[in-house]
Amino acid sequence: MSKSLTNSIREEARKILQEGKVDFVIGYGQGDNPMRTQPVFIHSVDEVDKLVWPSFGLINLANYLLRYRTTR
Repeated sequence: MSKSLTNSIREEARKILQEGKVDFVIGYGQGDNPMRTQPVFIHSVDEVDKLVWPSFGLINLANYLLRYRTTR
């Protein structure tokens, strides 16, 4: 995992959640296997530390936005 990218993503997520600009942040979290990530949905500043930036194998998180759009 890239620590500098992970830290930048966490800082930005923390900022936009605190400012109320978003309802939640969709990102990558550590999976059960150290070589894999899984989607995470961050609803509060307390959860921001779950976010990571993977070095390999990215899942397309945009697919989860389609699900959110239909529930609003």
